[in-house]
Amino acid sequence: METTPNDLRQQQFEIKFRGYNPDDVEVFRDLAAAALEESRAEVLKMTEENKHLKERLSHLLALEDTL
Repeated sequence: METTPNDLRQQQFEIKFRGYNPDDVEVFRDLAAAALEESRAEVLKMTEENKHLKERLSHLLALEDTL
């Protein structure tokens, strides 16, 4: 199962006596979701760049064969 930034933001934790500070958990959850969003955006950008470079390489290899 893939975890999305929204999954992280909506995750609920049971409150128990002497448990974690709910505000700290909320801050961490938001930071984790933001980091995941940044990572996904970077992967998408790199995937597109990789596709473009493969197309360029294919074109140059075809040009080399022609020469």
